[in-house]
Amino acid sequence: MLELKDICVNYENQMIYQHAYFSAKHNELTLVIGKSGSGKSTLHQIITFQDRGKCEYYYNDKNMTILSDCQQKDFIRDKMGIVNQIPTFIDDLRIEDHIALCQSMFNGYNIDKYIDRLGIREVMNEYPQQLSGGEKIRVSILLAMLHQPEILVFDEPTASLDKHHTQIIVELLKEYAHQGHIVIIFTHDNFMKNEADVIYQIDNHTLNCIQCKKNVSKIKEEHFIRVNSKHYLQYIYQMFQHKRIFKICMIGFVAFAIALSCFSILYGYSVINKYQNQLSTINKAGILYRASDTNYYSQQLPIGSEEL
Repeated sequence: MLELKDICVNYENQMIYQHAYFSAKHNELTLVIGKSGSGKSTLHQIITFQDRGKCEYYYNDKNMTILSDCQQKDFIRDKMGIVNQIPTFIDDLRIEDHIALCQSMFNGYNIDKYIDRLGIREVMNEYPQQLSGGEKIRVSILLAMLHQPEILVFDEPTASLDKHHTQIIVELLKEYAHQGHIVIIFTHDNFMKNEADVIYQIDNHTLNCIQCKKNVSKIKEEHFIRVNSKHYLQYIYQMFQHKRIFKICMIGFVAFAIALSCFSILYGYSVINKYQNQLSTINKAGILYRASDTNYYSQQLPIGSEEL
């Protein structure tokens, strides 16, 4: 269970939460609703460690408030899947490369079944800028579920979806929650309100639980095949295939800069060696001196009498 106790948040002398309480349990689809500016984004940021706020944060009776920033990042990577209202992608990677890269980085699973259910099979070879808002949301949901996290947190996941895809997303997330996971959704969608197990409403600086279904049945959890292959160099190469002309120019400029630096270094060494050879010649010439005669003499000395 994820639990936030005694939530107190103030922004610019404005009270957002005053001793509020929130909890989300495994095997339940939990919704958080509220008016614009009521504090949904603040609560979302507290749950995902983007804003510490002032509260007692517990997960499975473990105090998460005392964790360092590094430990919080590890917890997010291992236990959480987060989908923001505006998803972020790498523009130079195709969707299939995003999936493969996330599988490699987060030790994810092969979930082709979700690809078909979300209806994104046809966009696998496209780049993010070629996708619609709804397609980006569906892809981001898939990426968040790749490593089968214990906690899923969504911010308006159906805002850019039509009724058909909204129903698919709700069914998928509810099924995932009932497999024993925690799913938290911040939304205004009335359809999701009808399907939720628990609903919290933000009102007058507090979180009020206005719906809580009892005895939610748990369905059998699916087992996926883990993907362990790492192909980072392959993705870097594919990034350079996109926008080829611009990148060829940049590579040429970098190569020219490296060549110029190498030439400068070699030229500097050649000048140093030249003067070192001249000094060696002077040293090897030698100077003759006869004790019985105070006259100096040389045989074609390379230095003048004044220096001698």
